[in-house]
Amino acid sequence: MKRLVPLFLLLSLFTCAAVAMAAETVPCYVHMVVIPDTLPDGSTSVDVIDEFESEVMKLSGGFTQLGPSQGSDIVKGDEVYQDNMTYLIGADKDITAELHALTVKYFGEPGAFIMAWPGTMTQ
Repeated sequence: MKRLVPLFLLLSLFTCAAVAMAAETVPCYVHMVVIPDTLPDGSTSVDVIDEFESEVMKLSGGFTQLGPSQGSDIVKGDEVYQDNMTYLIGADKDITAELHALTVKYFGEPGAFIMAWPGTMTQ
């Protein structure tokens, strides 16, 4: 029986490795999009978020909402803090320009902070 334990552990290790290698990885781009909670006119962005999310789903197939966040900028020498909503959006190509156009459309100038980097995903 004692001899079967190492054999069982080794077999389990090989099975786990085979399953991990069987997962198909696909190249993609990861986009982090940070949109403001407040529109340029001072109103809340809650009313346009559903429309923005719908357009993002058409563009990329889906998103992950990370939730409320806060950031800051230096504006005319002063630190300005802003409440935001942060999203992770995966796509099979770099859609930064399209996301920027959507953020300007729904949230006004300057749009949103968008960062993109290449990655892989499994399906």
